[in-house]
Amino acid sequence: MEKGAEILHGRSAGRQRRSLDASRPTVPHPAGSLDRRGRGPLAEDWMAFRSPMADPGCPAMPGGRVLLVVRLGEYDLSKTSDGPTLDMTPAAVLVHPGYAAKQNDLAVLRLGQPVPLGTHIQPVCLPPPGRPAAALAGRPALLAGWGNTAFAGQTSDVLQQVELVVVAPADCEARYRVLPSFADNFPGGFQGSKLCAAGENGAVRDACGGDSGGPLVQQLGDGSYQLIGIVSAGVGCGNPDYPGLYTRVSAYTDWIMQNIA
Repeated sequence: MEKGAEILHGRSAGRQRRSLDASRPTVPHPAGSLDRRGRGPLAEDWMAFRSPMADPGCPAMPGGRVLLVVRLGEYDLSKTSDGPTLDMTPAAVLVHPGYAAKQNDLAVLRLGQPVPLGTHIQPVCLPPPGRPAAALAGRPALLAGWGNTAFAGQTSDVLQQVELVVVAPADCEARYRVLPSFADNFPGGFQGSKLCAAGENGAVRDACGGDSGGPLVQQLGDGSYQLIGIVSAGVGCGNPDYPGLYTRVSAYTDWIMQNIA
């Protein structure tokens, strides 16, 4: 049920969208490859993302520590002429204490210094605590990230985006409960901690592995963006029977605020 590495059936996001995502290159593997996954900056020196311990693409150090470098302001990975970027090393990674299997797969990351905000680097708003997933059902959302543009296809150097619609949580959980692995992956069920989203009217649109940890946002009336979900899991890519699963950020707003204060 791990998400693969793509925005499925998306389009280039446009330079103004780069502020929604932070590219997180890990320390290079021996072959020199970089793992690129979108993250959402919350404040001048904090970010929220999927637990790195849930991420098989992260190179680990002795003791289970994970090496990370956060890149801010990225848009086109193949160019250096598309604007300045900023690489920062995290000072701390705080994993949710209830993280197990695919439950509570959330972490906050403290950067080593405040982030200089600008046109292409902006924070994302946190949702009000406790807002239920049902309140979002049927509303549009935007997913952005780098990765393959088709299942098992090639990654995209240019930031991609795709419009999705939030799926009613009861319907989504009922679909996943038929899977033999459901009880192991989600002990006790979703428990209100997941958000589901898919393409509108059956359109094949989704995130896949490598987009894990990426931001699902909604635009507010004042033009700002609110982080409502973090890419978590799913069945394949664009599977019409199984909407994509996202960690519901409003279920963790209080925990986030307690730890970044």
